Amino acid sequence: MCVCRPFCVLAAASLIALAAALPAVAQEADAGDMYSEGEDAVAPPPPPPVPDYAVISSADDPPPALRRKRMAVEDPYAPLGLRQGGLTYFPTIEIGGVATSNVARVATGADTDVGLRLKPGLRVESGWSRHAFTASASGEFVRYLQEEELSTSGADVQAALRLDVRRGTRLDLESGYTLTSTGASSTEVPDTATGNRLSHEIRGSVGVTHEAGFADLQLKSGLRREMFEDVDLSGGGKEDNSDRNYTELALSLRGTFNRGAVIRPFVEVAYTPRFHDKNVDRNGLRRDSQGLSGTLGLRIDDDPVWTGEVGVTYLVRDYEDPTLKTVDAPGVLANLQWRPTELTQIDLSATLTAGETASAVDSATLTWGAGATLRHALRDNLDLIGAVTFSSAKTTAGTDESYGTRAGLEWKLNPLASWSMFYEGNWYDSAAAGSDYDEHRLLGSIILKR
Repeated sequence: MCVCRPFCVLAAASLIALAAALPAVAQEADAGDMYSEGEDAVAPPPPPPVPDYAVISSADDPPPALRRKRMAVEDPYAPLGLRQGGLTYFPTIEIGGVATSNVARVATGADTDVGLRLKPGLRVESGWSRHAFTASASGEFVRYLQEEELSTSGADVQAALRLDVRRGTRLDLESGYTLTSTGASSTEVPDTATGNRLSHEIRGSVGVTHEAGFADLQLKSGLRREMFEDVDLSGGGKEDNSDRNYTELALSLRGTFNRGAVIRPFVEVAYTPRFHDKNVDRNGLRRDSQGLSGTLGLRIDDDPVWTGEVGVTYLVRDYEDPTLKTVDAPGVLANLQWRPTELTQIDLSATLTAGETASAVDSATLTWGAGATLRHALRDNLDLIGAVTFSSAKTTAGTDESYGTRAGLEWKLNPLASWSMFYEGNWYDSAAAGSDYDEHRLLGSIILKR
């Protein structure tokens, strides 16, 4: 049993317990200040009611800006959830099958296979007037019928708690856990591996945001733990990955201009050192490193069409071993939601990472990623879903590129059940000769929710 799972459960349970223990009186905002000059003071009469069509303005006020507003449309097929106190729980479970054209993701001799797919999930939301708590947990487990050793497992758990400490000051607590399966198609897994390599990520952070004049200042500290399991090899034995385990600390400072109503520029700097469990890796290299990054971007709030943030970033990572070169790279970071119509929503993302590697000649693997997901309502209970992804991983051996696409339909039968059918395609263009591959999958599922 991996030691990370108790930490994940403990982190999520701590946030839920802290959220449930908040006094109800802290949830209510002050109704307003009371003014008096003594016991006999008489309060002024209330102003007369203002008709809906009236406009109050003065000569010193700027003309009101015309903003497009959209009325929120209630989804009759949305799950109702289970309410317990101030929290609402939305459990789901997806059961179905998958068929793949290349189960091992190899360049030649691809084998087809079919498998069973299980995807449980849970979402938690608070309904408080002050403070906010959200949490989500999901897993995806695929068991193939012929190549059982190539079955995959994945999970993601995250929780966030916002505490309004006082006017203009808030505290943000976040935690999470991610389980990832990586097959032999990756350059970081030996070609002789008989199964997938499992990796675990545990993360947590604490941030304080304070409104100071014309800017919101945020000071944030965090910790991220990466652990890699051993891999069984076809010739017998295991690949020991304990030298890859590391802990990353993070300290960041962000300033966001708060005078804009919708678009607000921000600047952020971060310091992220990494410390490995072992002083030297399998190649005799000291891989502890110091990382710095700077980001300049825009945050979009309170807009009916756009929400999220986008920015340009530059990162630098310097390694303790003098034979490992310092890596640096520019990139784009994005997490945007675009709603061009009431029926259409498009999620856009962009990332840049300097990942650890076991290579004897590389300091890191620089990876640029981008993606877009479309959801369009063909009918009230029928959604068209499509997605495209792209990533480019650069090493001294060259650049590996991967492309992905996903398209399908989700039909909502009622608030408690729906079914889906999807096609997924993956294409991998490797810098190494004879390592390219493509895979095509069909997935069908029944989704039960509450």
